[in-house]
Amino acid sequence: MTAPQMNLPSDIRRIVIFQALFLGDLLMAAPAWHAVRRRFPQAEISLIGLPWTSQILPHMPGLIDRLLPFPGYAGIHEAPYTVERSEQFLQSQRSYGYDLAIQMHGDGNVSNGFVQALGAAASLGYARPGDERLAIALPYNPQQNENLRWLELVAVTGARPVERPVFLKLSPNDTVRARSITPRPPANLPVIGLHVGAKDPIRRWPATRFAALGQELHQRTGAEFVLTGSASERLACKLVRTMIGAPVIDLSARTTIGEFAP
Repeated sequence: MTAPQMNLPSDIRRIVIFQALFLGDLLMAAPAWHAVRRRFPQAEISLIGLPWTSQILPHMPGLIDRLLPFPGYAGIHEAPYTVERSEQFLQSQRSYGYDLAIQMHGDGNVSNGFVQALGAAASLGYARPGDERLAIALPYNPQQNENLRWLELVAVTGARPVERPVFLKLSPNDTVRARSITPRPPANLPVIGLHVGAKDPIRRWPATRFAALGQELHQRTGAEFVLTGSASERLACKLVRTMIGAPVIDLSARTTIGEFAP
């Protein structure tokens, strides 16, 4: 089935994207953000996201003009919610006057209510059957590739994929710092990074499995390891480090996003 096309005015001035999620979700959406920027080069693009996003946007220059911290909303668990704060925020955004709002926060079951309340002249997102809160809504397929999901969504506006978009722009200092804190093994021996955490516990591999994998890789290749994770994942990194039986550098909570990327 061919996706519908939005009838948009030629002078789109203000676009807002809602995605209050974490690093993996943001990177999956980045190609669609590039496409939107190319489709509307003169528009101001705002992102309603979690406060941590301020750490990564400087590495994605030119994509997002304004970051607005998500104030919380009933039924969305990524941020604390109070009625007063949410309503005050939504009132201010309605007054701001968006020409287009794009929902990129899941299947829309709850998030479409938040996007609708922004009061944009046009709105776009995914939705479950019967959900008519947005101007145009595509059916949500949970099995679809994340990159393709968001590219398919913004294609409704006429946005097309950018060939070889730059996901993260790094500074020379990022690269120098990354090299200074990673091991330098003997020639011809690999260094393997293990990111032992995940925001959702359901998707988090047990530390014992990471350790077993590391042991096998070390036996086969002589590899040394770098463990990465957030401050909340220090314990998991410590468990892997003590069980792996191979040279390890634990960088949990010791890198910025720029240092982590290289």
